[in-house]
Amino acid sequence: MKFKDLLETPWPPNTVLTCVEEPWEESYLAPGMKCVFLGAIEDMNCVLVSVYVDPFMEHNVPLEPSDWYDNKGQPCLTASEAGRYPKDGKETFYLDFDDDTTKFFRPDVSKWWETYQKEKQSGDTNLPYVAWLEEKLERSST
Repeated sequence: MKFKDLLETPWPPNTVLTCVEEPWEESYLAPGMKCVFLGAIEDMNCVLVSVYVDPFMEHNVPLEPSDWYDNKGQPCLTASEAGRYPKDGKETFYLDFDDDTTKFFRPDVSKWWETYQKEKQSGDTNLPYVAWLEEKLERSST
């Protein structure tokens, strides 16, 4: 899946992502860290991705690399030590339309999302994800 695909078919709300590679040089996120996907919009010919890291602070802080500079110019501080923890726990960053999402993130998605993606790709549905889930729920309760 490319980041441009997130504009049409985003991950489900509150999808937990595991960072594979930091998305940009000054990103808080580092490999192994977790975040919640908030959304993606087109902006300046790129995809602006928003994530929320606060729910995983306890998991993420020990994974912070010591690559922020101290007052002596040495890269020895973590993001938290350097005061670079994301304000309000939210981080946004730009990625290219054609970047593969798996280069940066691994979504922890449910079997429902995977089934929805297969049906969407095969043309068996054109519904948005939540409407598709509601349809499945209705069918199962009748």
